[in-house]
Amino acid sequence: MGSLFHQTQASFRRRPSLAVWTIAGLSLCLLLPAILDRPVYQLCLKGSEWEPSATFVANGDPKAGDLPKQIISSPESRFWRNYTPESPMPVGELRSKPFTVPVRNLLIPVVGFPSSRVTGVYLESENGGQRFSVAPGATHNEWQPFTVTLPMNLVGSAFRIVAYAQSSRSYVGVGTPYYQTNRSLPGVRFSTLFASTLAAFVYAALLFVPALTLVRRWQDTDGVRRFLTCLAVVGLVSLPMFYLAYFNPALGRWAGRCWLLISVGLLIYLFRSRATFSQSEWDCLKLIACITAFQAFFVFSFNLVSTPYAANYVFFPAVWSTDNQIPPTLAELLVKGTADTEWGFGTWKISDRPPLLSTMLYPAAVVLRDLLPEISSGAEAMIFHVSGFLFQNSWVLVVWAICVRVGMNRRESILTVLLLAFTPFVFLNTTYISPKILGATFCFVQYLFLPTGRRDGVSARALALDASISGIAAALAIMAHAASGLAVLAILGYGVWTTRFKAWWRLSVSGAIAACVVVPWIVWSRLYSPSRSPLPKYLLTGDFGFSGPPISVLDATLQLYRSMSFSTWLQKKLADLATLGGSELKAFPGGLADNPFGSFDSIRAYQLFFLVPCLGALLIPLIWLLLKRNKLKDAEGSQSGVLWGLVWSSALCFVVQFLVMMAPHFVYHYPYFVILVWHVIAVVAVVKLRVLLLQLAAMLNYLGFIIYWIVLVTIKVPVASVLGLTSAYAILLAGSVIVVRELFAAMTAKQ
Repeated sequence: MGSLFHQTQASFRRRPSLAVWTIAGLSLCLLLPAILDRPVYQLCLKGSEWEPSATFVANGDPKAGDLPKQIISSPESRFWRNYTPESPMPVGELRSKPFTVPVRNLLIPVVGFPSSRVTGVYLESENGGQRFSVAPGATHNEWQPFTVTLPMNLVGSAFRIVAYAQSSRSYVGVGTPYYQTNRSLPGVRFSTLFASTLAAFVYAALLFVPALTLVRRWQDTDGVRRFLTCLAVVGLVSLPMFYLAYFNPALGRWAGRCWLLISVGLLIYLFRSRATFSQSEWDCLKLIACITAFQAFFVFSFNLVSTPYAANYVFFPAVWSTDNQIPPTLAELLVKGTADTEWGFGTWKISDRPPLLSTMLYPAAVVLRDLLPEISSGAEAMIFHVSGFLFQNSWVLVVWAICVRVGMNRRESILTVLLLAFTPFVFLNTTYISPKILGATFCFVQYLFLPTGRRDGVSARALALDASISGIAAALAIMAHAASGLAVLAILGYGVWTTRFKAWWRLSVSGAIAACVVVPWIVWSRLYSPSRSPLPKYLLTGDFGFSGPPISVLDATLQLYRSMSFSTWLQKKLADLATLGGSELKAFPGGLADNPFGSFDSIRAYQLFFLVPCLGALLIPLIWLLLKRNKLKDAEGSQSGVLWGLVWSSALCFVVQFLVMMAPHFVYHYPYFVILVWHVIAVVAVVKLRVLLLQLAAMLNYLGFIIYWIVLVTIKVPVASVLGLTSAYAILLAGSVIVVRELFAAMTAKQ
C-alpha cells in the first residue's frame, strides 16, 4: 500500500495535469448527488389549521433561498411571528391543530430564537405528550428549515407544532411544517457541504491569482515570503472595493466580477505555462487546505437551526456573540447597496469595525447574489464562512516563515503547524470568523518584514520592498481589527529600539504607507458614518457609552480617571490579574457557569475567556523558557533572533494593554497578536528544544483539545451528515498520526 501511494505521488509530480484531472473527476463524483437531487415536498397543514393566537401573526416573508420554492409559493403556507410594527414581540403562544407525520424527518421553518430560555418551538405528540424541541441555535432574520427526526414507533402519529414567547424582548417565528415525499439521493447533505467547501477553495484561489502572478515577477521574493507578500497585496487591493461599493454599488459589483474573470484567465495562463511552487509553498497550501477542510466538515456536519450560526452553537457557551456575522453581512449589504439602511446590528455602526474581511468576501457576495440567485441561503452561508476559514488560516504562512527562520526542518515545521492548529485558541478563532486572528496574522507579517539595518547581500530594492510590505501589513492589521493598532505600535517601537535609528528612513516609509492606507477609513468614518466609538470607550473605560450623552473617547477616558483614585485603579488591576488566572467566571457576559468545571461546555468557555486556561499545558514550555533563561536560537545561531523580537514586542504590547484596558475580558483578548505569539513561542520551544517534559505537555494539551472540543461536541450535538463528520475525523486522524509519531520519535530519540 505504501509503495502504491509513493508511485501515485511520483506520477502526479511528473504529470501535474494528471493530478488536476484526477481531483476534478473525484470532485465531480462527490458533487453529483447535490446536482441531481430533486426533492419534492408536501405541507403537513392547511392554512386554516392553526389555533387563533393574539401573539403570533402570519406576516413572515421568507426570501428566495431560505426555504424551498414550492413551500414559499404555496397558498397554504403560513409563516408566523411574534412581531408586528404596532406591537413588537408580545408574550404568548401559538399552537397548530393536530396533524399526522407519515415520515421520520419533519422540516419546520423557524426564524429568530427558536430555542432560547424565553422563546422556543417544539413538536408535541398527541399520544403521551412527548416533545421534540428545536436544537440550539438562532436564525435572527432569516427563515431556516430545521429537521426533527422522530423515533420509528411515532411515525404516523398525531403531533402539534407549538411556539411560545415568554419575554417581550425576544423574537421567534414558525412556519407550516413539511416533509419530503421522494427519497433523497445518498450522501446529498455531504455533497452540498463538499460543494460549498470546494466553491470557497476555488474563490480563494481566484482572489489570490492576480497578486500571485504579479509577485512571481519580483525577483526579491521567494518561498513562503512570496505568499506573505501576496496576502498583503490582496488585502491592499480589496480595501478600495469597500469605498467603491459604498458610493457606487453597481460599479462595485462590476469591479468584483472583473477581478474574478481576470483571475480565471490568469489561472489558465499559469497552468499552461507550468508555473511551479517550491516544496515549502506546497506544504503550506496543503496544510491550509487540510485544516480548512477539517474545520468545514466538522462545524457544518451537525443538525443545528442555522448554518451561519453553526460555530456559535456547536461550541456554545465558548462563543455567544454574533460578531462572526458582521463580515458576510456587510459584504452582502454592500452588494445590495443598502449598507446604511439594512445594517442589522442595532446601535453599532458600520464604522465601529474595520471592513477588511468583508471586502475580501465582497467578490464572492457579488457572484452569489447576482450570478447564482437559486442557491440556498444555507449553502451561501457555508461558502462565506469556509472562505473566512481560509483567510483566517493564513496564520499558517507566518508560522512556517518563523519555523524557517529558527532553522526547523520540514517535518518539524509541519508538527509545529499541526500542534498550533489543534489548540482551542487557534481552532475556535479561525472557525469563528470575527477577524481578530486575521489582524494578528498581519501583525506577524509586519514583524517579519520589519525594516532593520542594512544586511549583506541584500539589494536596496529588496529592503525597500520589505519596508513597503511591513507598512501595508501594519495597516491591514488595523483594518482587520482596530485593536491591533496597539500591537502595530509595539512592533514599530521594537523596530526603532533594536536598530538604534539606523533604519529610521525605511521605518518612516513603512509608517507613512500604513497611514496612507488607514487615513481614508478614518475620514470616511467621520464624514459618512460617525458613531460614538463604543469599542474604544469600552476598551479604555469599561463602558460602551450608549447610556449617557455622546462624548469623545478622550473625554470619556479623562472623565473616568478623574473620578477614580489610585487605590481603586490598583484594586482593578489586581482583579485583572486574578482574571488572567481564571477567576470571576460568573461576572462574564452570557452567564457561562457558576462553576467553571461544572460541565464540559463551561470548560470550553473557560478556555476562551481567560489567559491561563487558554494556554493550558502550553504554559509549561513558557515557564521553562523563563526559568531556564533559554533563548531559542534562529537558523544562524543568534540568541537575539526572530523569536526574541516576538517576545519583546508581545511583552511591550501586553504590559501597555494591561495598564490601560478597563474591560475585563479585553485584558488578553485584544490584540490577539499577544496570545498568538505566546502560543507560537510555546510550540516552537516544544518542537525545537526536544525536552521530554515539554513534549508531554504538548501531548496533554493536544489530547485535551481532542476531548473537549471534538469528541464531546460530537457526543452532545445531533449530527446531520455522517459522511461529513467521518471526513472530518479522517483528516483529524491523519493529523493525529503525524503529531503522535513525531512527538513519540522525539521522546524515544532523547532517551
